[in-house]
Amino acid sequence: MPNVHRLPAKAFRPQPDEHAQAMALLRERGLTMDALLQACQRALIADPDGALAALAPHWPGKGDEDAAE
Repeated sequence: MPNVHRLPAKAFRPQPDEHAQAMALLRERGLTMDALLQACQRALIADPDGALAALAPHWPGKGDEDAAE
């Protein structure tokens, strides 16, 4: 069966507990994880320094299980 989505999927591997908490918070607000990730990406493009500064306290660090490679 051909892919019916306009854009190819990208994957990330969130910590299960963090993902569940985030999904619940988004659901309460009528939002989706896809929309959140798109908004973060757009914020980064529009204002790299501001977006990264806002995320700095939450960035995975070295030694973290979920740190980006």
